[in-house]
Parts: sequence; C-alpha cells; structure tokens
Amino acid sequence: IVFIFSDTQVVKESFLENINNILNSGEVPNLFEAEDVDKIVAKIKPKLSNEGIPVTRANAFNYFVAQVRQNLHLVLTFSPVGDGFRSRCRQYPALVNCCTIDWFDAWPDEALFTVAERLLGAKPELKLGDMTKNLANVCVTIHQSVNTATKDFYDTQKRFNYTTPTSYLDLLKQYSKMLMEQKKIVLDSLSKYKNGLQKLADTEVLVGELKEQIIKMQPVLKKESEETANLLVTLKQEQAEAKVQENNCAQDARACKKVQQRVEKQKDDCQKDLDKALPAYNEAIAALDTLD
Repeated sequence: IVFIFSDTQVVKESFLENINNILNSGEVPNLFEAEDVDKIVAKIKPKLSNEGIPVTRANAFNYFVAQVRQNLHLVLTFSPVGDGFRSRCRQYPALVNCCTIDWFDAWPDEALFTVAERLLGAKPELKLGDMTKNLANVCVTIHQSVNTATKDFYDTQKRFNYTTPTSYLDLLKQYSKMLMEQKKIVLDSLSKYKNGLQKLADTEVLVGELKEQIIKMQPVLKKESEETANLLVTLKQEQAEAKVQENNCAQDARACKKVQQRVEKQKDDCQKDLDKALPAYNEAIAALDTLD
C-alpha cells in the first residue's frame, strides 16, 4: 500500500507529527482503542502460531506493527521553496532520517515542451489544433525566461525566487483557464454581432418593401392630392359664398331688429292708450248696468 501525501494537504501540523511517528516506529501512539487492539490480536494469533512465535498480546501487536512497516510505503512530496520545508525537517527529523530523499532538478526544454503539448492537447474544448506545438514552445520560452530573470534577480538583489515544475503546471492551468474565459467572451460578442447583423438585414428588407409600396402608391397619392386641391378650391368658393350670405343675413337681422323696435314702440303706445281708455270704458259699462 502506498500513501502519497503532499505539503499542500497539511491542514494541521499534527498531520506531520503522526507521519513522523509512523516513519519512526510504524504506528501512531494511542491510535487504537482497547477493543480494536483485541480484534487485531485475535486475527494475528493464528499467524504467530504458524511462525512459531510465542502467542502473547505484546508479540501479536508487535507483529502487526512490523507488517505495517513492511507493507505501508509513504511517499511525501514537499516543495523546498521557502522556510517551511526547512523548519519541518528540524521539527520532524524522521522526514530526513527515515526517508529516501529524491531531489528533482529543473526540467529540460524537451520535458517542458512535452508536458505542455500533452496538457494543452488533452483539452479538446480549447480547440488549439495545429497551434498546440507553437503554444507549447511559447510556454517553454516563458518558463525559461523566468528562470533567467530569477538568476538576474539573485545577482542584483541577493534574493531567491523559486520556479518549480509546479509553477510551470500552474502556468499551463492558468493559460487554459484564461483562454476558455476569453473564448467565451469572444463567442458571446460574436453572437451579439450576428444578431445585430441579422436585425440590420431584416430592417433592410423591410425598408425595401416599404419603398416598393411607396412607389406603387405614388400615382394614388398624386390623384388624391389633385382631388384634395380641387376640393380646397371648391371649399374656398363655397366659403366665399357663405361669407356673402352671412353678410346678407346680418343685414336682414339688423333690418328685422329695427322693425322689431318699431313694433315694440307701437305696442307700448297702444298699451298706454288702452290704459287711458279702460277707465272710461269701465265707467260706461257701469252706467249701463245702472240703467237696468
């Protein structure tokens, strides 16, 4: 059994303490409860009998630990960048004393190119096609230029800037992510432009149809304009005649008003005469009544 553990998975430093114990003794102290130990011992006792080892609780558990150390392999992947690796090696010496350390040097250009080509070519959604090799060469150039700049930075500032294979993989990952984001932006813009062009084409067709309708309607509009002009002339003539009639009616109204005034005056005069004659008339009627 191989257990791979990287420094990015160190959520708590107690993880490394347990690994340190496993590397030293093959077990984590107080990991098992008493019941769990009893179950382990019960399963190990037959093997102790077969191998001629005295069957005791201590021998059974030690046998179990020996089997764990023989069959469990720990693979630790730590980055030497920064002070974290250095301090962990001092704090947990089993990381150095009980491990075989493999130092991985910088990747050559061929390895950088191969990794970039495979990672970029393994993503069909990028649709790179024949550009995969050119982009792989660009990624190699970028990574190597950073290495060169790192050396210059140390020569001038006496400070380290580490570039590791992980940095290169992050470069490829970030490029793929940004390329997909930009592709989405371009496709969205292209879709908007296509929709705009389609609307312009539809508008052009509609304008053409309206132009044809206007051309067809021009004779009708011309005829209606002529009829409207003739109607305006007729209306003007009728309006002039109506004006004359209005003036005549106004004169007749003034004449009628004068006649009415004369009639009113005659009526008033008659009423006055009637009012004067009525007393004499009434007296005459009364005299006639006395004759009876």
